Amino acid sequence: MLFVWVLASTFLVISLKGVCVCLYNSKYGAKFTRDVDWSTEFSRALTIDKICKDGEVCHLYVTLPENASDSVFINVHTGTDIDNITVILESLNNTDQP
Repeated sequence: MLFVWVLASTFLVISLKGVCVCLYNSKYGAKFTRDVDWSTEFSRALTIDKICKDGEVCHLYVTLPENASDSVFINVHTGTDIDNITVILESLNNTDQP
């Protein structure tokens, strides 16, 4: 009986991880009300194709924090097989270039 409870608890944790409530977007998830759908990380993994192909960077964008004078956030979305990314920032004030 303990095994059943452990199995059920584990399944609930996995199946309810990453819950997303979507308003006016019925493309993914299960219908909750007329205009509200909900999905979980588990249900999205079963129903959505890969966004980023393995070995590729598919999105790179910058987000500004409250104080953008001395920092920025660099966001990179990749395929699941990429383990390491190196970002190199160079100054545009290169005086060697005409």
